[in-house]
Amino acid sequence: MDKIDFIPLIELPTIKGAQNNIVPEGTSFTNTKEWDLYQENELKKNYIDIPRPITTGIYQYRLFDIEVFD
Repeated sequence: MDKIDFIPLIELPTIKGAQNNIVPEGTSFTNTKEWDLYQENELKKNYIDIPRPITTGIYQYRLFDIEVFD
């Protein structure tokens, strides 16, 4: 039988400022490229070093890949 590994994931909260009223059109599934850039920019405002999300369009991250200071 194959081995199953459970991977703890987290969705990182962001603090949004007043200038962030502009969001990409569609959803992260239909407009993946723009949403990925938007999410990356939001996270850069709040965190120092964030790993890549688990997959494109899904903004969850492996819990143990995030540094303690973040």
